[in-house]
Amino acid sequence: MGGPAALIAVAPWPLAVSILASGTAFVGPTWSVVISSYSLTLTLDRLRGRVGGVQGLAAWGPIPLGSLVGGLLLQWFGGVTTTLALAAAGLAIAVAAFASPAVRHAPRLTRPVGDRDAADATPML
Repeated sequence: MGGPAALIAVAPWPLAVSILASGTAFVGPTWSVVISSYSLTLTLDRLRGRVGGVQGLAAWGPIPLGSLVGGLLLQWFGGVTTTLALAAAGLAIAVAAFASPAVRHAPRLTRPVGDRDAADATPML
């Protein structure tokens, strides 16, 4: 989101902002499908609910804090500066993620999807 957000900050007219914002709106859902599919493929069937709960907490839990911080930054520094700062932060996070060995050397999805752990399944208490 770093690049489009920086362009939104300096867009000369509202139509440009709308076009850039609508373009970035496709990134989130696409990313969510990819990550969810990958996670579901790697997670044992009996742990999917727990893993999904932790992922949901990690993804949705910080949103109220982000809204608060975003509002304060807008109040203190204005729209353009805040948008550029958040774009720089998003770009830094993206670079760090792509540079991470955990991401660059992630396991390949070679196991079939389905009831992979049926042989070692234990009853949930």
